[in-house]
Formats: sequence, C-alpha cells, structure tokens
Amino acid sequence: MTLIGHSGGGIAAAIWAARNPDVARDHLAGVVLLAAQATHAASTPLAWARIRGYLAWIGRRNWLAANRMVGPEAESGQLMRQWCQWNLQRRFVGHDGMNYLQALSQVRIPVLALAGAGDRLIAPWQGCEALASAFGGTDVEFVLCGKATGFVEDYSHSRLLMAGNAQSDVFPRIAQWIRLRAEQGGQALVS
Repeated sequence: MTLIGHSGGGIAAAIWAARNPDVARDHLAGVVLLAAQATHAASTPLAWARIRGYLAWIGRRNWLAANRMVGPEAESGQLMRQWCQWNLQRRFVGHDGMNYLQALSQVRIPVLALAGAGDRLIAPWQGCEALASAFGGTDVEFVLCGKATGFVEDYSHSRLLMAGNAQSDVFPRIAQWIRLRAEQGGQALVS
C-alpha cells in the first residue's frame, strides 16, 4: 500500500509514519507527499505576518471551508492551528513533545515528495524538501513541479492537485513511481 497525501494529508501521513516506523516499514510500499511541509511557510517577515494573521483568523473554528487556494476538502481547525504554530516556530513537534523530523529518521520507506514551484506561502519547496529529507530510507525523491524542471506550469499549492494540467503532467509521474515500487506489493490509499 502507498499512502498519498496533499498538504495536511501528507503531514498526517508523515506523523503516522513517525509514530509507527515499524508498521510503516512492514506495511507500506511508500508514501507520496504533495505540497506537504510544516516548517518553512513563515520564512520571511511578510510570510510570518501572514501566517500569524491566519492563525488569529482561525481562532477556535473547528472546520475551515474548502477553497480553491488550499484544497478541495474542508480543513480541521485544530490541524491548521498546529500547522501555523509549527511554521511560526520552525519546529515540527507534537503536543507530547515528539519531534517528528527526528522521528522520521527511523522511517525507512520509499518517499516521493512533490512541491509546486508557484507555491510560495503554504508549502514552499524548501519545507517540502526538508520533510522528505527527514525520512531515513535511501529511496527518497524530491521533485519541484515547475516550468524550469520540465512541467507545463509553475504549480501552486492547490493546482498541484486540482489543475487539469496535473492530470497529464503530475499524476503520471506519481503513478509511474508507485508502479516501479509495486513489484514489492501494495495498493494506493489516498489521504
């Protein structure tokens, strides 16, 4: 089985793997992370102010409605508050003190991480690459999806998943990556 997660779904997959490295190794053919990061969204003063403002706007909301900028599904208010804190502090640490980036070094499974070249706020490529690099396996691939790397557009956060171009430009690359690893057995589970 291959876990596939976009944004918060990718973060959730990474957290699960960090907390269950042996189960991940024994039961996953790999993980595909699309625009998933938790440490680099507030890397400039302007971005920091935007994330701080977003955190204030979220307040105590339980759910945030889906929108074209972020993704097609409603987002958990709790997860988004935590995501803001991780990025503002540049530390991917659980409420119980678990440092997820450190814990991921024990997760030895294939990883494909994709970042949109046009995603400069929610999931900048540096954060996506940092999350992928934290995994301890030797089969970790990072792909920046933009014109400079042979894609038809500089994908934004949401377009990496929802654009018509992604269906012919991004998804086949993911399918090929999964197919190459499927020889070890497994199916894809989208999160």
